[in-house]
Amino acid sequence: MVVQKMYHGRPPVLSLSDFDRERGWAALRKLGVPEKAWFVCVHCRENGYPFQKDKYLLRDNDVNNYFLAMREIVDRGGWVIRVGDPTMKPIPKMKNVIDYAHLNIKSDWMDVFLCASCRFFVGCSSGLRHLAGVFGVPVVSVNTTAPFSQNLIYGPGGLGIPKFIWFVKEKRYLNFKEILSSPIGNFYEDNSFAANGLQLVENSAEDIKEAVSEMLDRVEGKIEYSEEDERLQLRLRSLMGLTHYAHGAVSRVGNNFLKKYEYLL
Repeated sequence: MVVQKMYHGRPPVLSLSDFDRERGWAALRKLGVPEKAWFVCVHCRENGYPFQKDKYLLRDNDVNNYFLAMREIVDRGGWVIRVGDPTMKPIPKMKNVIDYAHLNIKSDWMDVFLCASCRFFVGCSSGLRHLAGVFGVPVVSVNTTAPFSQNLIYGPGGLGIPKFIWFVKEKRYLNFKEILSSPIGNFYEDNSFAANGLQLVENSAEDIKEAVSEMLDRVEGKIEYSEEDERLQLRLRSLMGLTHYAHGAVSRVGNNFLKKYEYLL
């Protein structure tokens, strides 16, 4: 994250060639996306990909909780491209939403084109969001965890909201100070949480929608942050130490998320 802060303001690491840009848009037009349309990529990690089998289940999420955010994007004039791999469960048909993960057109080069060309990328604790980031595309990282300290604040120009950590024995959520002042903040695998009687709880559909709405406002230049908003951001950043992955990050935690859950700060 310190590296990201030092690089902030410079051009993206990678850019698309004209050839890949043209053939990518030609493919989108065949799917019904108009030439001048804008789109957002949405990736919701599931357990079908062989790399993570039964070791990183805490990173998996329910795609049903993303539908409100998808509709918000469409209602504000955009298209949604659901990206991922074919093992993911299909999503229902929705206006201006393309379930690209299950189309024959899916390919490695098209994955790169979509991540590099979207207005912003809605991701989670999965590597595909990094592909968007190296092309300078803003990332909304929801349901982030594993470790909590890495994903709480993520990437230049980005927004993040974390999963909650439920303490089973005491039947309550751990607050952010408890998490980040202990080894829990750097827990990486399922068994670390289970051994300590902890469970990960996904973001609600409304929380995901609010984070996406904030990013829509940001890219449209419609948002202004108040002194109180900045106070909450700084209060959270003050909990991040040198041992935390997100120490020195330049992005923000979702504004409405911090207001709603200030009691966890």
